[in-house]
Amino acid sequence: MPRQGPGGSRYAGPSRSGTPQATDLVWPRPASTADVETFHREQIKAQAEIADRNENLQAEVQWRRTARRQAGAEKLRVAKPKARSTEPTFRGRPLSEALRNANTAGTNKLTLDELLTLKQLPTGEEPETVTFETPVNYDVLTNLGSLNLYIDLRADEDSDEDCDVGQFECRRATNGNCLLVWSTIYESHGKHALQMGLELDEPDRDDRFIVGAARPFVVSHLCQFSLSSAYFNPDFGATLRAKLPEPNGNYSIEITSPAGDRLKTITGTTSNGVIKVHWDLTDDHGRKCTNNAYGTLIHVTLPDSRRSQTLKGP
Repeated sequence: MPRQGPGGSRYAGPSRSGTPQATDLVWPRPASTADVETFHREQIKAQAEIADRNENLQAEVQWRRTARRQAGAEKLRVAKPKARSTEPTFRGRPLSEALRNANTAGTNKLTLDELLTLKQLPTGEEPETVTFETPVNYDVLTNLGSLNLYIDLRADEDSDEDCDVGQFECRRATNGNCLLVWSTIYESHGKHALQMGLELDEPDRDDRFIVGAARPFVVSHLCQFSLSSAYFNPDFGATLRAKLPEPNGNYSIEITSPAGDRLKTITGTTSNGVIKVHWDLTDDHGRKCTNNAYGTLIHVTLPDSRRSQTLKGP
């Protein structure tokens, strides 16, 4: 083996005559299985730490934004809806006529404002999931644009506030109407103003965005989850983040399989109003869980106000 030269070189140092001595090339040994696994674990750990920091920041931004929007929602809740002077048209006919579902509206010629009025449809999934139905023809809508759901919509034009609800889906009802299915667990606790919006797929139109009247709505759950809580990484695990309306809280979280079997129970307390729970995807018996989706049930108690609640999480 060659001796190590100056500066840590693997080559031999100079001979007495100043001519480098001959040396054999030394190739690095192949990495062992243990070395590869260690390197892989270190990579996953580093990626998980970056993801955790990013999701912490995203949650804080989300909670600040929704609280700021909600602070100005009272004006929306009490404001009287403005009558639309003229109705937008589509290919020479009133837009409401093009969108109206004749199978459910019949001969009732609903106006565009009436089509964009939020009417809740009880489903038994409340309060975590709230559904609204409108007699807008779903099949026609998909060719013209899309329906949106706004919460605490800012009226000032200079605002760049994102007023879309955290998570919702527009679905086709069996009668051809549109269903707006809204997951409320990503919104802040308390009073809000909701509005349905129509966005047309015509960028050059001045009236491309049309918003209906505001409807008062109360979000009654005690946990506002971060949007990132809805997803998990099979390498990193899952992290639930939730904001409470009070600083002190006790919680118990049950994690279930898609079939409803309880896999893990995690309990804890918080004194800063934030719940943060990491799950490494192992059950109460230490076995690794490999499902593609999981359910959560959270029990929350607020000792200061003596309120408690059990609700479905992400």
